[in-house]
Amino acid sequence: MLGLASSLPAAEPTPQIVHGRIDARLMREPAVSARQIAFVYAGDIWIVPKTGGTAVRLSSPRGEEEFPRFSPDGSIIAFSADYDGNLDIYTMPATGGLPRRLTHHGAADRVLNWYPDGKSILFASGMTSPSYRFNQLFRVSAQGGLPERLPVPYGEFGAISPDGRTLAYTPISVDFRTWKRYRGGMNPDIWFFDLEKLTARNVTHNDANDSDPMWHGGTLYFLSDRDAYKRDNLWAYDTKAGTFRQVTAFKDYDIHFPSIGPSDLVFENGGRLYVLDLATEKYHEVQIEVVTDRATLKPRQENVAGYLHSAGISPTGKRAVFEARGDLFTVPAEHGFVRNLTRSSGVAERYPAWSPDGKWIAYFSDRSGEYELTLRPADQRGAEQPLTTLGPGFRYRPCWSPDSRKIAFIDKAMRVQVYDFDTKRTTVIDRELWQYHGGLSAFRPSWSADSRWLAYPGDLDNRQSAIVLYDFKLHRRHQVTAGFYDDSEPVFDPDGKYLYFKSSRSFHPTYSELGDDSWIYANLDRLIAVPLRKDVASPLAARNDEEGEKKEEKNDGDKEKKNDVASSLQFSAVDDPGADEALTREGRETAVQPEGAFTGPEQFKARSGLLPLPAGEGPGAGPVDLKRGSRKDTAKKTARSKDGKPSEKEKKPKPVEIDLADFERRAVVLPPKAGRYANLEAAPGKLIYRRLPRAGAQDGKSPVLFWDLDKREEKTIVDDADDSTLSADHQKLLVRKDGRYSIIEAKEGQKLDKKLATSDFETTIDPVAEWRQIFTDAWRLERDYFYDPGLHGVDWNAMRRRYGQLLADAVTRWDVNYVIGELIAELNSSHTYRSGGDVETGPQRGVGYLGADFALEHGAYRIKHIIEDAPWDLEVRSPLRQSGTNVVK
Repeated sequence: MLGLASSLPAAEPTPQIVHGRIDARLMREPAVSARQIAFVYAGDIWIVPKTGGTAVRLSSPRGEEEFPRFSPDGSIIAFSADYDGNLDIYTMPATGGLPRRLTHHGAADRVLNWYPDGKSILFASGMTSPSYRFNQLFRVSAQGGLPERLPVPYGEFGAISPDGRTLAYTPISVDFRTWKRYRGGMNPDIWFFDLEKLTARNVTHNDANDSDPMWHGGTLYFLSDRDAYKRDNLWAYDTKAGTFRQVTAFKDYDIHFPSIGPSDLVFENGGRLYVLDLATEKYHEVQIEVVTDRATLKPRQENVAGYLHSAGISPTGKRAVFEARGDLFTVPAEHGFVRNLTRSSGVAERYPAWSPDGKWIAYFSDRSGEYELTLRPADQRGAEQPLTTLGPGFRYRPCWSPDSRKIAFIDKAMRVQVYDFDTKRTTVIDRELWQYHGGLSAFRPSWSADSRWLAYPGDLDNRQSAIVLYDFKLHRRHQVTAGFYDDSEPVFDPDGKYLYFKSSRSFHPTYSELGDDSWIYANLDRLIAVPLRKDVASPLAARNDEEGEKKEEKNDGDKEKKNDVASSLQFSAVDDPGADEALTREGRETAVQPEGAFTGPEQFKARSGLLPLPAGEGPGAGPVDLKRGSRKDTAKKTARSKDGKPSEKEKKPKPVEIDLADFERRAVVLPPKAGRYANLEAAPGKLIYRRLPRAGAQDGKSPVLFWDLDKREEKTIVDDADDSTLSADHQKLLVRKDGRYSIIEAKEGQKLDKKLATSDFETTIDPVAEWRQIFTDAWRLERDYFYDPGLHGVDWNAMRRRYGQLLADAVTRWDVNYVIGELIAELNSSHTYRSGGDVETGPQRGVGYLGADFALEHGAYRIKHIIEDAPWDLEVRSPLRQSGTNVVK
């Protein structure tokens, strides 16, 4: 944000500045001439008198310009920019004008300094480096032409001495890494290289970070964090006396990317620019104003379809809910409009989950400053309701109980927790041992149909997981598999008969074709089913047909006629014990026995599968429905109230009883072949799963399938998908493929031809509010996930305040990333980085290479060197070495 403030306002600020002049900060990568200062601000290059005042913008292409540097006479500025599809070296008059391109290689080129005579420019590039992780130093004429590599192996920063004989340079650099106070093998030293004698010596030779050398007569100024505070400050080296002295002593912020001029040195510290007089080594802040429309801070309407994250499906599959750029959206399966439920740039809502009763959407919101479980009406007719006050910590994916009275989730500390709507309390029921962010974000426990039991994988000391059941009636945890194999993804059968899970137990090693006596263990998963009670038959129990038994008629739901054509069926068993009344219809008696069996052919409606019957006299008198069960020889009785709707008593699912003794001994391996499985879900009579590509497979498809328990065969729902989620009524699937979503029937032969309208997701982005949330999220993530709970002794709250002040002056996402980088760098830890965001990018064009080096002689190019491949290496052969080209050096 432009303007000075200690905290970010919630809405676009209204500057109290005359004529749009803004006291700017976060001006970076400055350069100084005898009269002017050039710097990068909002991704562009600006110029201002050395004494300060109102700056003028010099460059404005798409993308971020970098490292402006004045020629020795101050008339020309060299800089790095992406005007033409690559980050190259350009020059421009200091008074403005048409940029001139000097380099054309596909590698990124970074300006370092001018040669003292003003005829050439020193720059760093990876154009000939064996690895793009390390640059080399090059010289290019200010008039253009082929760059010339300097005779040092590597180089990141450098400067040529006034007499042109000595190169001061750093072979490596940590300037672009988020490592403050680094001490290790990559700490840069400053070397002197004699360009005539081709000899080198290490000048600084210590464990501190020394970089950015700058010549002024016999003195070399440079950056170093060798002082007591380990902050990057300016130091000076007397080349004759061989002594060092400290020039600046900043304690709160580091100096970044200083540059030297004829009589001054300019640098940035804490977002402000300072000029140091080389004669006195006194410095002062330069007051600079910019004139800009601040368009990057203006709230804007934006399509956020490219920012989809977690998704969920409504209980009957009529809608789906998505998290997109921190907002929550619901979208219809077919008809209707997209709803943005939250519209909150400064708040992140994560992991939406639709309640089984269809009324609510639960998610985690950081509106309070921490991620708390939150509730919102699914129809948008009501306010947001915070449910918890858990405080610090990151939480994952809410999982509703079928009765919509409990929500299970896991947090970053691997604690399995359950929120109870009746007690309004959150209880920790277990803790995992080995989960990281990926596993935590995929943690999906399964509830039994009566909401009494919760199944989930529990980590063991042997780094494997076993199946755990938590009983909410007795409040006890039960580990029901031994953990000899790695068991995971448990799911309850909604009929209360089985628990399914996958188990890594198929060991069929493949011998390496290299003949190195190594083995590959792949495709380990098998699908397991366990009868929950001892009286439940195995899903693979032997069958024995006998003559005289009436064979059941086929009644494939996919082939039912659309009109109410009756299906006359003879039933022999029913999954609804306790009914004992006699029911009649059209003069024909249907006997319903106490054990649930009934006899008598009756007419079921083809669409609904229901048989409405008026009750006879006796217990349970009143209208009833008979509904087909999961098998063709079963049906379920549903009593109806006087208005014809199912009674509340009959809506309540049957209690799920589990015989915990010998649980694993009842397990059976289902017939689907060994492989890699994910997204296990259970519907009546079927186990749904996604089969990932087998290790070594070439087709790469991941079909969504189901195992039919009755027919004992595998069927394909859809032939390829990246993710799938079953609706609460077990009838629909939300399927993702190549970033697009579809809602389909959970049955055989589906197509993903009807895409959900996620492309219509739009919201208002308030950059200032969003950046504040992003900064806070970065701070929280390091607090919560850093491997050392003590954060290397850093006062993390103080760092939030310190760098939060810089965030107040951000005008681009580059600025935000820079500030976040400075924040996390305080932890002094490698592999702690930041990137991304909607930064402005320039054009990108590919560049082909010939595998050759060229020389420019007498106005023509000569092939100086062709990279030679080994005779057997067919992948890196230069095109100039192809048969028939007849090209020679």
